[in-house]
Amino acid sequence: MLEILEFEDTSSSVLNDRDFLIDLWLGRTQDPDWLSGSGSSYATIRSMAGVQLARGHHNRTFTVPDAVLVSIGELARRRLQDTGEDNVATLDAITTLGMIGDPSDIPLLEERALDTEDNWVLQKLLIALAISCDDQASTSIDRIAIARNQDLTKEFVADVRRTRMIKLGGLCATSQPGRKN
Repeated sequence: MLEILEFEDTSSSVLNDRDFLIDLWLGRTQDPDWLSGSGSSYATIRSMAGVQLARGHHNRTFTVPDAVLVSIGELARRRLQDTGEDNVATLDAITTLGMIGDPSDIPLLEERALDTEDNWVLQKLLIALAISCDDQASTSIDRIAIARNQDLTKEFVADVRRTRMIKLGGLCATSQPGRKN
């Protein structure tokens, strides 16, 4: 959502401006001028700021304070558990939990993957598991691939597993002890 807004008097570099995104997330920036006329609600923009913060932290573009990461993860978890429908908020929650979720989120992502009827959401869930630094994610991917083999192409599953191996050898291998990135 932030990517597609037409910023007035604001450069798109705000997407990588950690402090600005934290201010949006924490509600310190209420209804910014560039938001007026965009058709987007502040809550939607705040949610996307959370996703951008999770992505920036996960990719080591910048660090995000633990308290902010915890609150982003909590909102993502609630959204994934509370919604019965698959929408943008659900997809944001899936992506966020893949990037910064706790080990306890892996079963939640797996359960949702086994239950969803939407193949796009199923694919997003598998990608979220592929980018997770948690060890349980590989086993979850295997279980989902077996259980949902009629809904997934062999090529997609191979891509997910390849992404997982690259991830484990890359960012996950250099993560700090005791932190999930």
